[in-house]
Amino acid sequence: MIVKKTVLLIAISVALSAATRANARPKLIQPLEQMNAKQCREKEIEQIKAAASIPIEEKYVIRVFIDTSPENKNLQSAVLFPCVAQADGIHSDCDIYITEKLRSSFSRDEFMAVLAHEVGHVAHQGRYQPGSLESECRADKFSFDTIENLGIDPRNLLVALQKLFREGTFTSTENVRQF
Repeated sequence: MIVKKTVLLIAISVALSAATRANARPKLIQPLEQMNAKQCREKEIEQIKAAASIPIEEKYVIRVFIDTSPENKNLQSAVLFPCVAQADGIHSDCDIYITEKLRSSFSRDEFMAVLAHEVGHVAHQGRYQPGSLESECRADKFSFDTIENLGIDPRNLLVALQKLFREGTFTSTENVRQF
């Protein structure tokens, strides 16, 4: 199992390194404040937090929104927006936006892998430069370990990443064919 895990993590890292080198970022057609999104998926976030491979600080309030904007209907994307401190000075809102197309075209396990990846960025908040290769690899490892703790086959993370590359969510796809 350790060999399989290592090979999968290397494959994910190779794919992400191509995207990171090309300064790839998930595409969003319109600014966050203009999105037509509804909050949801609290159950899945709680499952991920309970199974997390590293603890997530209580100060982070993680919310998931499904973007139903007509402008983004053909976009398959998930993105964590920068965490914003709440008025109490203790907590921070960490909002994950997922397009309707991603939610509807991914299996539950693939969706959980993507969601766990975004939560992984929250778990490592402030430790790594956002968008860096190290940040992406840490979020992937968090996702891999966490979904495995949930009884989900970690290969779903790789399948989800391949789908995102094929859909053009990232600007580089040069290493995806290697899988």
